[in-house]
Amino acid sequence: MYRNAGNGPDQGANAAKTIWYTMGEIASGVGGLGRQVRLADLDGDGRADYITVKDDGSATVWWNLGFDANRDPKVVWHSATGEKIASGIGDGLGVRFADMNGDGKAEFIHMDTNAAVTLYLNQGRKTDGTWT
Repeated sequence: MYRNAGNGPDQGANAAKTIWYTMGEIASGVGGLGRQVRLADLDGDGRADYITVKDDGSATVWWNLGFDANRDPKVVWHSATGEKIASGIGDGLGVRFADMNGDGKAEFIHMDTNAAVTLYLNQGRKTDGTWT
């Protein structure tokens, strides 16, 4: 992870405008491929959660419990196995997560190969732990 420290001094046309500080490794991986990883805030706590999306579109989340600079990896993730949040829609490559309604929780979005976009609203976990 690299923390955005804001704009640096203007040092000409070819100079980097943003200063980045390395924070080290934040997740050691869960056995998937890099292209299957998404980071988005699913529970509205202001911290990006670690999400893997399989090729079939099913998704599993590891909840972000916070940053600890003294740990390795630096982020504390809840659960060793993750929590399944989507059973799959047949295509993992088109799955994205973004807050579309301004409630602070990212929605499940599928972008089809013909540029059509389908939105699944994030209504949070039910009392039994499943997602709506």
